[in-house]
Amino acid sequence: MKQTKHIWWTFSPWEADALRQYLEQLALEGWYPECIGTTGMKCRLGEPEKRRYVAVLAPKTSVLTGADSWDAGKFRERCEAAGWKFQCSGTNWQIFYTTDEMLERTEEMSDANQFLLQKSLVFGWSTRIFYPLIVVLECWLVYQYFQNPGKLFTDPWTLFSMTLSLVLIFTYAVPYAHLLCWVRDSECMLKKENHLPVMDLKKRLRSKKRLVILLGLLISVSLAIAFSLSIRMVVTTVISSLIILGSVYLVLYWIRKHGSGDSRENWIGYLISVTVLCMILMPLSGAVIDHLCGNEEINENRKQTAFASYQNNDIQVDGAGNQVVVTVYKSRFHWIIQQTEKCYPKDMSKWWDVTKLEVPETLSVLPDGVNISWYRYQIKKAESGTEKTGEVIAADERTEQELQKEPDAVRKAEEEPEIVLDELILSDNNRLVILDYGGGTDTSSVEEAVQGFLEPLLKQ
Repeated sequence: MKQTKHIWWTFSPWEADALRQYLEQLALEGWYPECIGTTGMKCRLGEPEKRRYVAVLAPKTSVLTGADSWDAGKFRERCEAAGWKFQCSGTNWQIFYTTDEMLERTEEMSDANQFLLQKSLVFGWSTRIFYPLIVVLECWLVYQYFQNPGKLFTDPWTLFSMTLSLVLIFTYAVPYAHLLCWVRDSECMLKKENHLPVMDLKKRLRSKKRLVILLGLLISVSLAIAFSLSIRMVVTTVISSLIILGSVYLVLYWIRKHGSGDSRENWIGYLISVTVLCMILMPLSGAVIDHLCGNEEINENRKQTAFASYQNNDIQVDGAGNQVVVTVYKSRFHWIIQQTEKCYPKDMSKWWDVTKLEVPETLSVLPDGVNISWYRYQIKKAESGTEKTGEVIAADERTEQELQKEPDAVRKAEEEPEIVLDELILSDNNRLVILDYGGGTDTSSVEEAVQGFLEPLLKQ
């Protein structure tokens, strides 16, 4: 039987009571902690024993100082002098135990003092400000992504970015909600009964497992679906994430191992060190990826995921000689097509006048689910009283002179503003086609486009 095992989860500083219960449960099974880190705890096997554990924070505890600072050493000496036996230490924790049921905690180990230390460590001003700020910004990003589902669900990188935003929302929103409830309940219990509330260990463990599973699923699904067509993107994203996390923990480990005194609280030096290390390793990893994976040509005019596809062709010429740009969205999910169609016609009212035109009568009867819309963009008429520059006045005079060569040309030009673009929108349950005719089009071209769109449906 193995004499040691690693448990791949740990407890936050505000979950001291849950950690105490967990360690007492392990002691009854014969497992005793040797060290507690940020990713879990290492335990050794021994004889089962009923113990009373306390998981406490030493004064002046910090993420950078770890558990072996000078203050933490003096704190251990005072606790051992009071009769508590030292078990192990961790990133934040000092773990003590006793088999004496009557031994009381010292003043430094009391719930009131520990609550102040825990609150300062996990619910300081940085947490109160940045956690909600990150959640709000990420929610706004997700909202922006869903404004155009066609672009979201056809672009692998955008889809991954949206999934990453969801991961960050859960990562920061759930702990922040737990912290708010913990602070409220703890303050009320300390005022009423002078001790912290007893945590439900099973509930805390279930919550941790569910959050880990949810985050794992979100990351796995995003990598599997969004980057299914680009191995280079997968490799680049994974390696970049590993470099950032590795740099954070490597610098943190070095500071805890070699720092001393007040220098261990140098957060600016810590952040600069992580940044410099990432700036060195990122280009090196990019060169290695280029060598192993080669250069992939990214086609911005053609994108596809498991949810939908997007294609934007260059300028083409239809049967009537009109220049047209074709944009096609396809998806097996009708909701994506339906919501993407709401993004058209484009909102260009700031520069152009947008008018909805009547579809030819020959197209009044269409198959179920097929929609046709025809919009015209025209240059806005100049408002009266608007000041013009000298260049604009000279250009207007030249234009007027040219128009005066033909009878009634000036009057027609004033009555009929120049057509900039005609936009024809065709959609059914699984397709959305946008045709942009530069300079406008006519009914015959619209009928030709609609017939081409309906041809696949009529063959079914």
